[in-house]
Amino acid sequence: MAAEIKPVLKYTFVLNIFIGFGYGLTLLLISESFYEFIEHPFYDPVINVLLGAFILAMGFISFLSYRETDWEKVKNIVLMMIFLNLLSSIAFIILHFEMLFVQHIEIWINIGVFVLLTVLYVYSYFQQQK
Repeated sequence: MAAEIKPVLKYTFVLNIFIGFGYGLTLLLISESFYEFIEHPFYDPVINVLLGAFILAMGFISFLSYRETDWEKVKNIVLMMIFLNLLSSIAFIILHFEMLFVQHIEIWINIGVFVLLTVLYVYSYFQQQK
C-alpha cells in the first residue's frame, strides 16, 4: 500500500498555495503599485514580475500536489520545493548584505516567506520519511 500524505505536508501545501496566489499575483500583476505602497527604494519591473511569476508557479505546483494522496507521487516535488526555497532564502540574504543592510520590509518579507517554507517542507519531508 502506498504511503499517505500526512496532514503537516497538506498544511504546508495550503500555506504555499495562499502565499503563491496572494503574494505571487500581487508581484506579477500590480508590482509597481505594491512597491509604491511599501515605499521600496529600488524598483526593477522585470525582476519583480519574474519573482511574482516564480512564486505563483510554486503556489500552482503546491495546488496540484495538494490534490494527490500518494507520498511517492509528490516526494520529488517536495524535494524540489526544499531546494527552491532554500536557494531563494540564500539569494535574498546575500542580496540583503549586498545592499549594505538596507532595512526594508520587502527584503524581509521575501526572506521570511522562503525561510518559513524551507523549514516547513524540510519538517514535512522528515515526517513523511518516518
